Amino acid sequence: ALFSAIALVIVSYLIYGCYDLLGRAYCGHKLAKRQVMLVSFICYAFNLTLSTWVGGIGMRYRLYSRLGLNGSTITRIFSLSITTNWLGYILLGGVIFTADLVTLRIIGGVMLILTLCYLFGCAFAKRRHLTIKGPRLVLPSWRFALLQMGLSAANWMAMGAIIWLLLGSEINYFLVLGVLLVSSIAGVIIHIPAGIGVLE
Repeated sequence: ALFSAIALVIVSYLIYGCYDLLGRAYCGHKLAKRQVMLVSFICYAFNLTLSTWVGGIGMRYRLYSRLGLNGSTITRIFSLSITTNWLGYILLGGVIFTADLVTLRIIGGVMLILTLCYLFGCAFAKRRHLTIKGPRLVLPSWRFALLQMGLSAANWMAMGAIIWLLLGSEINYFLVLGVLLVSSIAGVIIHIPAGIGVLE
């Protein structure tokens, strides 16, 4: 179980690295894929340990700027990464909560509606860009949005599987995943480094 959990940690890091590879395609910058993956690995470790502000945003700015990217491009990269992460969360949460595994059906239904709205916007929106204090954010295609959701959902499921394995596979996997999703929001609100004590 321990070796399987370690393997899933590696899988989770690789999937998270793909968020920034999506950002590379989205922004069109020319950094090498290995550089992008390395930055992503470092940021993910800091993100899980010290919060999104330090890992997801602060470290990205520091590392990507050292590699020659401008502030506007870096903003677009982390905006896409954050969006990707929460798209998978909303999709999985919607499915699990509406299935009444964590008794949050109404919230689950709203989450599924949000997922469909994003996909609809990506497929049919006529105005496809928004400028916020300089950086220009462009709505991706619906295929790109599906890729975002797929990668993120896979990452959240891998994290749930790690916990499930370490609990001895004795509890329903989807119940464990549902608790992980709920505790992740609690961890964001409480701002405890690495969410220590929240998930437990």
